[in-house]
Amino acid sequence: MTAEDRTREQLLEELKATVRQVGELDGQLLAAEAEPVVFSGKPPAEVEMGPLLEAVRSSVVVHDDKGKIIWSNSTAERLLAPRDASIIDLPVDHGSYAFLGEDGTELAPNEYPVSVVLETGRSVEGMILGVTPPGFAGPLWLLVHAVPFFMGEDRRPLVVVTSSDITELRRAEGELKESRNRLRNLTVRLDEVREEERTALARELHDDVGQALTAMRMDLAMVEEEVPEGQEQLADRLHSMLDLAQDSVDRVNRMSHDLRSPVLDILGLGAAVESEALEYQERWETETDLELEVEELEALPARDLTALRVLQAALSNVRRHADASRVEISMRVVGEELVLEVLDDGIGITDEQLKDPGSFGLVGMRERVERLGGALEIERCPEGGTRVRAKVPIASENR
Repeated sequence: MTAEDRTREQLLEELKATVRQVGELDGQLLAAEAEPVVFSGKPPAEVEMGPLLEAVRSSVVVHDDKGKIIWSNSTAERLLAPRDASIIDLPVDHGSYAFLGEDGTELAPNEYPVSVVLETGRSVEGMILGVTPPGFAGPLWLLVHAVPFFMGEDRRPLVVVTSSDITELRRAEGELKESRNRLRNLTVRLDEVREEERTALARELHDDVGQALTAMRMDLAMVEEEVPEGQEQLADRLHSMLDLAQDSVDRVNRMSHDLRSPVLDILGLGAAVESEALEYQERWETETDLELEVEELEALPARDLTALRVLQAALSNVRRHADASRVEISMRVVGEELVLEVLDDGIGITDEQLKDPGSFGLVGMRERVERLGGALEIERCPEGGTRVRAKVPIASENR
């Protein structure tokens, strides 16, 4: 028996004591009856150890203190070995293998999990590693655990590496991300089209319908002045028509404002928020407090429109669901973020409402904010009511 064979037998005897640790890392150790098993190597060595390590469904590889592979189970050979070859005796930095990090960038040899364990003496847990064996078109993606192991009286350091093939999971994850990106891009385009249509409709209502109604009201006022004395019934009808015309003008202006506030485009975000707060207080007779600290904020169309739409949606939710008597609105610059907050004293949002996937208003608000790299927080306040807080980067546009 050669010295190399004796070393392998000694290693395998000591691996018996650590097989439980390997099994815990893998999570898939199967109970089985002991039987002879052939371990890969040159020359092969049969050891009465039972199918313990072979029963681990993931690959198991043992490296010596120089990083060279000195043992592997059949799963590792099947997964990582080139055709008609073995991975036994390969060094950790073998040039025919490419190793990638989770982000797809190539790793330096000192970043390999085996190198990290040998350098630090600490385990590497749950590392996602891309490996491209010779002759493979693309990388295999593995979930890797590497733990230190000490052999013999001189406690020679070894590294036991277990890994699971997650290539299909990685592919499915990539397809899911791509699908979500396409859906997000579609949502962005739909919002853009909707805003364009709302702007066009608001302009048409204001410029065409609103002006026509205003002209009609002016004509009715002139006719009213020409009504002869003694025609009280006709005068009353004309006065009623004047009131109806004025009411129609007001309704058209309100509809135009709701579709697209001209204040945002003309005077900026701060003035638009102030206009919304005053409009809400007057229309719904709800006490509304406003705090603005955005005097020197540079105008950015996507960010400003997002902030205004979130405010409108939050106020709409207060009106329809909160039963509130008071609303506090604040918008200020904090560091590199624009922070909009709406707080009401109503009944408060429930956990069920927060988690309901059918709450499209909340979903839309969150999507708008996250599209700019921001965050939306919605919470029920301990003292009652609901707080909506939107944070977006000051210098943000659609992502």
